[in-house]
Amino acid sequence: MPVPYRARTLGNNAMAIRLTNLQIVRGLAALFVVLSHAALETRSITHNLGLPPLLHETALWTAAVDIFFVMSGFILLYMSYGQFAKPGASVEFFVRRLVRAVPLYWTLTTILLVGGWIVPSLLNVPITDPLHVLSSYLFWPHPRGEGELRPVLALGWTMNLEFMFYTVLALALALPLRWGVAFATAVLAGFVAWANLAQSPPVAVRFWGSAMTLDFILGFAIAIAFHRGIRMSATVAGLACLAALAVMLTIATPEPGGFHWFFVISIPAAVIVAAAVLAPQCKVAAPTTRAGVLLGDACYSIYLLQPFVLRPTAVAWTALVGNAVSLWVFVGVAAAAALGGGLLCYLLFEKPLTAVLNRRVKAWEQRRHASARALQPAE
Repeated sequence: MPVPYRARTLGNNAMAIRLTNLQIVRGLAALFVVLSHAALETRSITHNLGLPPLLHETALWTAAVDIFFVMSGFILLYMSYGQFAKPGASVEFFVRRLVRAVPLYWTLTTILLVGGWIVPSLLNVPITDPLHVLSSYLFWPHPRGEGELRPVLALGWTMNLEFMFYTVLALALALPLRWGVAFATAVLAGFVAWANLAQSPPVAVRFWGSAMTLDFILGFAIAIAFHRGIRMSATVAGLACLAALAVMLTIATPEPGGFHWFFVISIPAAVIVAAAVLAPQCKVAAPTTRAGVLLGDACYSIYLLQPFVLRPTAVAWTALVGNAVSLWVFVGVAAAAALGGGLLCYLLFEKPLTAVLNRRVKAWEQRRHASARALQPAE
């Protein structure tokens, strides 16, 4: 679940940095997600053609999501370092999260609802519960189908977890830095403890209490390390990434959300993010670097739009190509189409709309600050 922010330039009151490596990792993670979903989409093709499946479903495909959650914890804490305990910081932080995440998410959710109403066969799960629809727009975990905790736009389950994190961090910003970080860490860890120790926790707590929630805390640790000047050499960072990938790929992958998952996937994901952040940054001049950065910028659009491309592509492939060529060709074609669609969505919709909304938010913040200064008593 790519986190909706741009991390190419990260700044606070003291310094501004360009985290090219982080953007490249985001782009690669988005590419992995698209390829894995394209491969899993072949199950419908093989079922309709009476063929054995190309791949069996495995929880390993979810590993890239942990990378995004760790990134979220890192970037949002680091960007907020100078904002703790400032008047209005909590409101401004949450408004900016809304502006960045909501327009595209709500637009695609609405398109899916309208399309499902016109052609119900396009949906894996019938949408008949108004409360589920409302919860989907509000980023609140609500069961659908056979108790599955996914919104109307199924991939949006990651955003339900993200918005819980945004809310916790927004509340933490009302406190001084040290106390705010401690508060956010305690709340996130508390959800995990509540969900796993209580006999019958509420549905939302059961969702927020996944061990994946601890990914945000791992991101906090990386932000603190970065802020304190801890760095890695390129060699150490490269070896750390290789070791992390080896753990992910060689140890039996458990079901997402459990504590085994935390040790096998979440911690290696944090190692990869830490290596990207703490190592010397790649120069953007190289074409491959620019391509990676662009994929990182567009990963939110790529992630959310891919079901709208992969499913119709699978239907068309079944009807027009069938088993005439290897289904691995379908994976490449469908993934390329999803990446292309996501890039167009980012360039033509997400990027310009976000720019307009950010300008308005900035003007609103300036008016708020001017009003606050005007109300201060003269010395």
